[in-house]
Amino acid sequence: MLYIVGTPIGNLGDWSDRAREIVAKCEYVLCEDTRHTGGLLRHFGIEKRLMSFHMFNERSREEGVLEDLQGGVDVALVSDAGMPVVCDPGAKLVRAARDLGVTVNVVPGPCAFVAAMALCGCEAPIGFFGYPEKKSFVKQVERCEGTAIYYVAPHDVKKVLSWCKEGWKVQVARELTKKFEEVTDGMPDPVRGEMVLLVQGQGAQSSLAIDESTLVTRLETLGVKPREAIRLVAELSGMSQKAIYELAKKG
Repeated sequence: MLYIVGTPIGNLGDWSDRAREIVAKCEYVLCEDTRHTGGLLRHFGIEKRLMSFHMFNERSREEGVLEDLQGGVDVALVSDAGMPVVCDPGAKLVRAARDLGVTVNVVPGPCAFVAAMALCGCEAPIGFFGYPEKKSFVKQVERCEGTAIYYVAPHDVKKVLSWCKEGWKVQVARELTKKFEEVTDGMPDPVRGEMVLLVQGQGAQSSLAIDESTLVTRLETLGVKPREAIRLVAELSGMSQKAIYELAKKG
């Protein structure tokens, strides 16, 4: 069985009893950095074989891990902090394991972007985009109906904030669950530790040159079912199906 196990994002007291029990019973633990995870396990008195599993070796490791899983070996997958697979290695392994009929269980734990949402009073809808890239950042924020959320490394935060447009609401959450946990409007000081960036732009903006409700109507006259017409227009415009539906209702 493959266990996806969340780990603390700062405060070690956040690691649950269940998570520790699962890791302790597994044959070995897949982790990004064996030194980091080794320190976590030693803190809780857990002795376990560790195997590095990161973006540079996950493909070469995958075959052997899958063979173990098919043979009935229990394996735990962790990341350095937070939930594995979320912006960390493991997604391909999870899919491959499921395709082979291997049971996959999740042991939830802290998640940085969810913690930041709560700390900032951020409500749905949101868009979580992982680590930002300049070529897509502005478009993602402008098309997001609610708050666009990103992970930002300390050496990148100044650069990423420079991409933000005037009028956007920008918050940075850092040191989550630690002594100096805080939320700042814009650039934090000091710049230390991985951060969560929460950005509210001007709301969803269409990339179509034609009115969305008109396009829905035209598709329907061509014989496209209303639900399918709304789905197609949403896909083309970057807006949600709900938003397109409301526009179509208003005519």
